[in-house]
Amino acid sequence: MTADVPFSRAARPPTVPGDVVFAPKGLMNGPGPGRDVAPRWRWVQIRLGGGWRSAELTAWRRHRDSTAWVALVRWGSGPSDRGWVVYDPAVLQPAPAPGAPWPNTPRPAA
Repeated sequence: MTADVPFSRAARPPTVPGDVVFAPKGLMNGPGPGRDVAPRWRWVQIRLGGGWRSAELTAWRRHRDSTAWVALVRWGSGPSDRGWVVYDPAVLQPAPAPGAPWPNTPRPAA
């Protein structure tokens, strides 16, 4: 779907510099088996569309011929609100503890 079709939206939010990077097909479909691992973190925050969003991490994967980890995350309830993203700790982090500030949020003055 595209933005120029009435009542539709892009399959993924537009990305800006500093957002997560979606895993390229070559990293996901290369020859040989991949290695899937259950997530250590379940609730995460990702930088997408220029801001932080809460998301659910459901799997980690690393292809046999790669050193990069990718994570399957869901940030909404729609069928296109999920994807495999390349792990980068600057844009994919465990969710903060309840009451803790989100990244780049000013702390209240004491």
